Amino acid sequence: MIQIQELRPPLKISGISSFGISFDYDPEIVDAVKTLPTYYYHKNERIWEIPADNLARALDALTFFSDITLKLQPEIQNPNSDDFRITESELRQFHFTPFQHQIDAINYGLDPAHTKWLLLDSMGVGKSLEIIGLAETLKRRGQIDHCLVICGVDSLRQNWKREIQKFSTESCIVLGEKISRTGRVSYETIPVRARILKEPISEFFVIVNAATLRSDEFIEAFKKSKNKFGMIAVDEAHRFATKTSQQGTNLLKLKSEFKIAATGTLLINSPISCYMPLA
Repeated sequence: MIQIQELRPPLKISGISSFGISFDYDPEIVDAVKTLPTYYYHKNERIWEIPADNLARALDALTFFSDITLKLQPEIQNPNSDDFRITESELRQFHFTPFQHQIDAINYGLDPAHTKWLLLDSMGVGKSLEIIGLAETLKRRGQIDHCLVICGVDSLRQNWKREIQKFSTESCIVLGEKISRTGRVSYETIPVRARILKEPISEFFVIVNAATLRSDEFIEAFKKSKNKFGMIAVDEAHRFATKTSQQGTNLLKLKSEFKIAATGTLLINSPISCYMPLA
């Protein structure tokens, strides 16, 4: 018996969902799976994960070997309609009451056509709450497991922590944060932060500063992390002004289904300063 189950959210492969193939070991079935364009084997779970658009090819390749059971997840929404918009019941689950412009921003991010976009509201009108609301809603809909918040200014790490603790139903962690008995905050070295990132993290929001991205070790840890970051939000994105900087180069290496670059000052000195946020 070959079992194929829809995985939402996916374990490793990008997208809203993927499919996991499991079966008692048979080298011929393994060879058949390996004929598919894209696959990823999860050793611990003994599951072969494939993209959703490879399902038909998988069924064609495996149907001759054994009976196949196919299990689909119930539909969350119809991407061809306005059903993606946030509902009243979802709004009531927030720990804050959003203004209309914040609801508009959240709805914009929930639109399947807008998975990567710029949030350019002016300073002080609640960009962080829009990001928190969007991330929470995507999680409740089963579309993401974790949200990575990258702060363009170091001091914003603690601001984000306070905002999440006050206005979010979800937990958060500032990577490498240490608090002394007197309340003084300090941070572990970047290699330590990278090791923390690679291991399972229970908190939903993971907060890090831009300078951490200068380390290739951190970028490798992100790629090999046991945590799936379905959403990345970059606050004060104009601080990543050029691709030639190490942190700018590494920022572009981070892959995620949903990406939001937030800044109230997109254009600083010249049009070239817009390159990184737009990229």
